[in-house]
Amino acid sequence: MIQRIQTVYLLLVAILGILTLCFPIMGICSPDVGLSKIYALGSLWCTCMGGGAAIWSKLFGVVALLIPLLALFTIFMFKKRTLQIKLSIAIVLLILLFYLFSILFLTISYRHISEIPHLYGSFSLNLPLAFFFDAIGLVLAILAIVAIRRDESMVRSLDRIR
Repeated sequence: MIQRIQTVYLLLVAILGILTLCFPIMGICSPDVGLSKIYALGSLWCTCMGGGAAIWSKLFGVVALLIPLLALFTIFMFKKRTLQIKLSIAIVLLILLFYLFSILFLTISYRHISEIPHLYGSFSLNLPLAFFFDAIGLVLAILAIVAIRRDESMVRSLDRIR
């Protein structure tokens, strides 16, 4: 299990996903309010934006939580390579959903914040390094898919020789 390179890739995806949950992934800076940090896991309990932003922030938090859990589960499916490929593709889709929901959350939050008259035009967005951890995880998940497929083709070619 550990000697296969796809296990290392998937373990790194899980570690990066856990780091994404631990560190702030966005920051909104305003001269009046200061820096407001947004955590992926903290967005599950966020009700501050109301309406649409609260829904997107909850989806954002759920997807961010599912990425490392699914990556860890995929590691232990090493005997079922076709299932492991499908789960790795699901990880890629979850990472893409993570970034889609984060963009939706940012646009709805921007619209909500810009409606407040004294803050209009006086804030900036800060994207720390933790926001891009899942982008690295996306590349690693794709590399894991390639490695699993290569492993599966090698096993099939050995089955033909027997």
